[in-house]
Amino acid sequence: MKCAYHSQREAVTRCSRCDKPLCEECAPFNKEGKVVCSRCAILDAAHDASVGVDERREEREEKRLSIEAKARRKSRVLMLAALVLTVIVLAGNFYFYLKVKAPAVKEFDPYEEMVITADLINEALMDYAGDHGGKFPERLLDIPAKYMPSEKITPSVLERFSYTRLSPESYELRVKDPKGEWDSQIIFTEEDS
Repeated sequence: MKCAYHSQREAVTRCSRCDKPLCEECAPFNKEGKVVCSRCAILDAAHDASVGVDERREEREEKRLSIEAKARRKSRVLMLAALVLTVIVLAGNFYFYLKVKAPAVKEFDPYEEMVITADLINEALMDYAGDHGGKFPERLLDIPAKYMPSEKITPSVLERFSYTRLSPESYELRVKDPKGEWDSQIIFTEEDS
């Protein structure tokens, strides 16, 4: 019997896959230790390569899924950390809200805060003049309530001030000090506005 690939040579064995007769030169052993012809060796190599591609594809897919799973875990950890931090901040604020008392806000007293009261009256005079063609009222008591900024500025408070209308477009406002004397340091005129 002659070799399937070399017709002038005598066959010494057969291919374990396709059973073709092979000479010594054409009969190498495969990785499993069996004799295979060159055609079957190429088919085995192609099959092994295709299996390797599939395995590599599967390995890449597993790696991608692993990376995505790690990213999801990291995202969950960050969200949990943000939630814990928010709870800590809210708990701290709640604690300070209950424990730390804010100082009491002092209520405005027009008798004690005469300079502020004078400034509020001055603003009322300017608002009045703005609505009445630049003309100021004859007396402080002539200012309607809508111009006075607080219900605490009563006629008795206004008695602590000296208001003089110098002309329809000018005035002077003075404050009495606690001793009842006119304070020459605190004077409002229409130029001050």
